[in-house]
This record gives sequence, structure tokens and C-alpha cells, in this order.
Amino acid sequence: MRRFALATLLLIVSMLVSLPAWAAPTRAVTTFGYDQQRNREGQVDGRVIAPAWYHAGDKSYSQPLLLSGRYFGLPDWRGGEKVVAMTAEGAKLYSYIFPESPAFPIPRLEPIWSRQLSAITKSHPTLVEWQGRKLVFIGTESRYLDVFDLSNFLEPEDLGSIPSHFASDIVSAPTAFNWRGHLLIVYTSGNTGDVYVLADPLVAKQRVQYYLTLGPGRTSSSPAPVLDGAGFAVGLDQGPGDGKLYVFRFDDLFTEQDGRVVLKSNPSVYAREDLPSGLCASFAVSDETNTIYFGDSRSHVYAYDVAGRRFLWRNDAAAGLFSNRSPALTEDLVIFPAGTRGAGGKLVAVDRASGRTAWVKTFQAAAQTAPVVLTAPGARGILEGGSNGWLALLDMTGNMVQAVKIAETGLPDPYAQGVSGELSFVGYAGVTTDAQGAKGWWILSRLDFAALSIDPGVPPGQEAKHGQAYTATVRFKTDYEAWHDLPGVPVDADVNGKPVQLLDVSGGELPKVTTGGKTFYLLTPTPVGVNEYEVRFNWTAMAGPDGKAVLTAWINLVRGRVTQAWPEADTTNNLVQAEVQVEGVDLYVTNFGVVTDPVRQCYSTSASVVAGNKSDRQLTTRVKFYGPDGTQTRQVTLPPNGQVPLTFSFDAPCKTGTYSLRVTINEARAVEEIDYTNNEARCTYRVIGLPEGECKRPSDSWTVEYTCYDICCDDEGNCSCCQPYKVPVSYSQRVKVTVNLDTGFGGWNRWFEGYPWAEPFGKYGNEIRDKHRTKAGYMVYLDVTTDYWTDWERKVPSCPCVSRFGGSGQGPCEVEVRFPFDVYAGGPEKKLVNRIFLVPEKPRGSWQNTWKLPPCEGYFREKNPEAAWYPVFVPDKNTPDGDYEITVIVHPHGFTGLGAEPVCQTVKVPIRIRGVVWDDFAPGVG
Repeated sequence: MRRFALATLLLIVSMLVSLPAWAAPTRAVTTFGYDQQRNREGQVDGRVIAPAWYHAGDKSYSQPLLLSGRYFGLPDWRGGEKVVAMTAEGAKLYSYIFPESPAFPIPRLEPIWSRQLSAITKSHPTLVEWQGRKLVFIGTESRYLDVFDLSNFLEPEDLGSIPSHFASDIVSAPTAFNWRGHLLIVYTSGNTGDVYVLADPLVAKQRVQYYLTLGPGRTSSSPAPVLDGAGFAVGLDQGPGDGKLYVFRFDDLFTEQDGRVVLKSNPSVYAREDLPSGLCASFAVSDETNTIYFGDSRSHVYAYDVAGRRFLWRNDAAAGLFSNRSPALTEDLVIFPAGTRGAGGKLVAVDRASGRTAWVKTFQAAAQTAPVVLTAPGARGILEGGSNGWLALLDMTGNMVQAVKIAETGLPDPYAQGVSGELSFVGYAGVTTDAQGAKGWWILSRLDFAALSIDPGVPPGQEAKHGQAYTATVRFKTDYEAWHDLPGVPVDADVNGKPVQLLDVSGGELPKVTTGGKTFYLLTPTPVGVNEYEVRFNWTAMAGPDGKAVLTAWINLVRGRVTQAWPEADTTNNLVQAEVQVEGVDLYVTNFGVVTDPVRQCYSTSASVVAGNKSDRQLTTRVKFYGPDGTQTRQVTLPPNGQVPLTFSFDAPCKTGTYSLRVTINEARAVEEIDYTNNEARCTYRVIGLPEGECKRPSDSWTVEYTCYDICCDDEGNCSCCQPYKVPVSYSQRVKVTVNLDTGFGGWNRWFEGYPWAEPFGKYGNEIRDKHRTKAGYMVYLDVTTDYWTDWERKVPSCPCVSRFGGSGQGPCEVEVRFPFDVYAGGPEKKLVNRIFLVPEKPRGSWQNTWKLPPCEGYFREKNPEAAWYPVFVPDKNTPDGDYEITVIVHPHGFTGLGAEPVCQTVKVPIRIRGVVWDDFAPGVG
């Protein structure tokens, strides 16, 4: 046991005050903690917490006061006594009277009165009864202690403010003592190391105020009554590495002189203990007031024998976490909160006798309040509040029973956020304070609502007829009599996500409530003993995304139009669904893709798609293709339960990359369908650059060494491959390319009318007979024939067992023509090019194929649509006379793998240009 005198003992300052007096405080139980675990692990004797009311006020850091209305002489409700609450929110003191019974939606409760404080506060209001008067005093974040007379509860009197000249923040709750018939109010100063004692404030000649300086640091804990009220304990916070516990006896500090409380000339400290960390939280005091329980700011938990002036034990189960809240006591446990914002929190239950850890509950959020132990009959449990705004209910072994989001986190606050205040619960009522104001609570019998079934009203074994009306029936149920204590419970239903009108069994609409900007239905209780209820609604059969109608109904869930619900431990059975197949039309597009992928930049290609009809009717609709050069629309007639393939041509972008295409059917929804989700298809394709260089390797040969095996059989006739040996096989492949260039193709007068510059003069034919000679501006026909061959498929080793071989022999996939001059060739626009890829008559990769120029539609269409489809090119009329070579390149292809190299070929075709088309039609022009 250590005992210390007051070091550099307190300088005493006395001041007269003109205020009344008060006595022993009446305080509600405090609380703590939380996390977001929603699972139900434990039981609180079949009880849940349910919202009673809310007040949207200013942020509160304080613990509410909760009392019976009878204490203030208020008349009872018809069903029982009134419950009165007082809260400090921002810089005001409010008072509320609880509603008579649970209400829905949760009402916004206006205070019956409010009083202005000297400043905002973190102090808790303390109620004192003295000489027949009921008074409340509360500290503020200033040097003032505010006092109110609540003797006439409905019209409280503001008694003014008591200045404490060396204080700047009276952060803790004051404590009242009756010492030798004198009223003493003891409180701490927050930002200094001082403790204030206010004596006899109601007796004008005896009023005096003293302060005790404990040393450097700050005092923020509420003084705790010890030694049967003959003294008090208080903490000194000197930072995370140092703290003190002080115990004072009034007899060691004061004496009486002429009926006044006077400071002794040699005041002494009853006990002083060094701590490894600052003591900023308040205390939990045993019934006999001889043992106090507390934790320091680093969450070391202590039991201290005040009478014996010795520590009984220390527990470090949460050591390292921050704490500035007091513990709660049960008969056997000390329940201590700890938590550092950003590092989570803990609730530690310590055996009161031994100091051993009974259990630890870990939370995701910081421990924000002191723990509250519920003591109402049948409601044994622990409440906790967290910095993220959740309130949790635990059973007495630390298992989660219920978690309720009661507040938003709010702006960052170094002191507290979320459930920033404290909790008070007495009997079956409670109040919490948080970043948004105050909320009232009921402790109710545990609720368990269920949505049992939906009967859609469609005859069994049938599909719903599209557009036809049906009546659905929903069955709801509860297993607990608390159902009959509630004014109602929210219910709702929808079909494919669209809300419906709910009816009772007689066809009348259910009652509605409006809250949170939404209106929803309320199911009122059935007579006692009846625990099921039927609700009906009418609906029209319309299919959802998968051709089905989905009917959904729920009870006591925040979903759809419902914005509030009663707390339930288990909501997994609160929703029921039924799926109904709906007959009707379903149009779709499928198998959408680009014919050639990748596509060369700037070149023409096409996309194919299949349009389908899932119905027994022939339907005409529109298919839209969204390509890089605009939208194309086709009207298509779809047979019953049939499909129609479609192809859309487009020019690839001139920049390499990956692009997307989109196609739709019935986009305007001119045809009513049961499912629109399959009316759109998308695909991507790659655009690659043009090849560089030429390739000339018309043939290739290679050798593959195979592993052969003999067949070996045992005496029972079981045979298998054995004794491997090698067999080499040689293969070859080649490609033959034939180019047909016809410069005489333009010798027909009717084609000349397609030339824009020949329009006024087209009357003579082309007299040129040399197929490799032409004039600039005349059409030239070109096609290429490719013939690929390989023997790889035919030459397989002739041995009983052979190792697997593989590969693929593929004909050309790409034939390119490069011109030494600009030409008009292919595409929907009139534009000059100098290289172009030919179009195959057979699928790409065929061993034999003919390749032609794409139709020169952009050049001819406006004058002669029939000519637009001829595969020709037209040398630019500005091409100089000369002997040129057109280069035809069959790009690499063939068999690859096992040592083979692809084959390719380049063919140079001569062409001579002498003169221009003007020479034949208008000599001397152009």
C-alpha cells in the first residue's frame, strides 16, 4: 500500500457564488461499443431494441438522463408511467417525454422544452435533489458550470452559470456530495490539472468555491464517490506515458467554521497512485463504494481497494488501444471498452474477483461509448455504440445478438464521431446521443416476421398469358406475441420490380404511412392468438428479362418503398418470391460477328448476324446495324419460330486498334415482347496495319520423325504397343498463282457513261486491242486464281502403332494488289488508292479459290448501277505515260508446325499506259 501527501499542495482560491444547492446525483447506466456484424450469435432472453423516436438536433457528446415521469410529478399514461429524458445536444439542454407506446413510422419527437447553455458541452447533465428542489448542473466547454431548477418540470428555471476562473473546459459530469449537511459539488476542469469543489451554493453566507491543483496535466474524469460518500477519486492525465490516481477524503481537506466549509491549513491526500498511462476516463464504483474499477488511456484495466489503498489486480487484455470511457459492472464482471480509430476496438470482460479475462469481443470500429448493462426483467444484455454509427446488443458472454445503424459517421472529429455521445437505459426504455442528435429506444420482445408464400393466381401447370390480369395471394406470419404490441409492420410487393397495390382479403387497400419521402403499406396486428395474415394484389402478366414474371413480397425489410422497419434478429425469412413463365413474343439477335478478323485498316469487310423469332406468328420488324461509318437499317420478315441471316458491309477504321459493333432488333419496340434483353448484340474486332514488303516462297518441304511401335502380346492375348523405333517422313506443299489482267474490258461504249469526265463525249469505243496496254481513265479487269496443295494428310507412317501428329494445311487467306499509280477501285466512295485486298469467291483458306476486286460501286453507281458490280479498277486520268508493273502478293499461308514454313507468292504483271481517255472522246481536252 502506497500513500502520498499532496505534492506542492494545492493553492486554494475561494469565491462566493450566488446559487442554490443540491445533493446526491441520480445517474443512469452507461454504455459502449460495437461492430457491423449482423449475424445473431447470442440471446438476450428473447429481447430486441427497437426505435421509439428521434430528434434531429446538433451533435452530442453527452450521456442522457433517463427517469420516470413520476419523479417530477407527471401523470401516468393510461397504460403506465411516463418516461422522461434529458439530453445535451450542441449548446442546448433538451427534455423529452417518451411516446406512450411504440409507433410506426418512427416519430420525430420535439422536445417539451430547451434551454441555452453557456457553450457547447461534452459534460453529462447531473440531477441532484436538495431541500425539496430538483436541479440539474452541467459543465460546458468554457469556464462556466450551468445550473437549472427542474422542480416545475414543464417550466424549468435557468439559475445562471457559475464561473470557474482557472478552468477552460468543464468536460466531465459534476458529482454531488452531502458532507456534514453541506452540499459539495465536485468537478474537473478538463484542460488543467485542477479539481473544483463548490460548497453550499444555496446558502448565501456559506457559498464558497475551492480548487485543488494536482500538478501538470489535465483532469477530465468525473469524480467518483468512495468511502461511503466521505470522499472522491479522480484521475490525472499526463499523457500516454504517465498518469495518476488521486483519492481525497473531505475530512482531510475541509473543516467547519461558523457553519461554513473551510479549507484546512494542512490538507492531505488520502491516496495517490502512479499509472503507466494517463487517466482520463471515469470510474465504475462497487455498491459499497470501497472498490473502484477503471482503465487508463492505454487500456490497462484496474481494480483498486480504496479503503485498503491498494491495487487488487491489473488486466492487459486490451493494452495498447486507446480508451477514455468508464467500464460497466455486473455481479461478476467488469466490462471495459477500448478502441483506437482506424485500428478497431475491443470489449473486454474481466472477472471482478480475480482480474482474469472472461471474454473479449473484437469490433471493426473504435469503441465510442461506455458499456451499458441492461437490467430490465428478461432483458439481460450489453449495449455498445461505435464510431461508425452502429449500436450493438450483445448477450452476457459477448456474442452478437443485434446491430442497428443509428447514426452517420459525420465529419472527422478527434474526440468522437458516429455514436459520439453515450447511452442510457432504464427499465424497457433508453436514449442514445450521436452525431445527428438524440434517439429514444424500446426494449421489446424479440420479433420474427416471415413471408411464407406467394400464390400467383395462375392455374397450376399453365403459363401466364401475356397481358392477362391475375390476383396473387401472399401469406405472412409471426411467431411472437410482440406482434400484438406494435401499431403495425411494413409490407410491400412488386412484380418485375414494379410496385403493386396491396389489398386485404375483403378487397380493401391496406393502410399506408409516409416517411422518408416514400409511402408504403402497413400491416396491422391480428387478434391475439392469430399469427398469420393474407395480403392480395392484382397484376398483369408481363415477362421479365428471362421470359418470366417475378413476383416478390416482403415484410419488415427496408426495400422498395419501405424506408423503416422494426429490428429483427433474423430477416432471412422476410422475403418470398415466385417465378411465372409468361407466353408471348420474343425477338432476338445472335451469332453476331465480323466475317474477317482481323481487318486491314481502311478496307471493306462485313459483319453477319442471325435475327430470330420465338413465337408462333410471322413478324416483320427492323434490324439496325451500328458500324464505324454510320447506321444501316434492314426490314426483315421472320417466320414463326425461325431465323434469318443478315450481312452488313462496312469500311474498317483507318487507325489500328480494337473496335466494337452493335446490332439491334425491334429497337423502337413496335412489337411488344416478353423479353427485351436479347434484342441487342455486340461484338469486337481488330483492325491491323497493312503488310510491308513482299513474300516469294511458292513451295516448301520438311521432314517429320515419327515414333513407331511394334505390337506385343502376352500369353493371354492382351496386346499393346512396345519396342519404339523412328520413322522419318518427308512432306511438301506449294501454291500456284494465276493473274488475269484484261485491259480490253473497257471496250464497250455503254460503260463509258459511268466516267464522270466522259459524260459529254461518250460516243466512241475503245480501239485498244493489247490486253496489257490501256489509257489512263479506262476500266481494267483483274482477277487472281490460287491453287494450294500439300501431301501432309496422305503420308502417314505405315507401322502398327504411331505417335500422334498434327498441324493444318490451309489455302490463302489474303491476296493483295499494289499499284504503281493511283486507281479507283472498290468501296462505296469515289476515292483514289494504290493498294487493295481482293475478295474471295470461296471461304478464305480454301485450297482452290478465285479472288476479284471488290465492286467499284462508289465510282459507277450514280450513272450506271449495273456497272457498279463489275470487279475493275480505273487508273487515275492524271497517270503519266509509262511502262508499269502491278504487284500481286499472296500472303503467307499453308501448313505450319513440325518444321514447316508457310508458302507465299509474288507476281509482277506488266501494264503500259499511253495517253488518256480524253484522246478518244475529246481530242485536245484535259
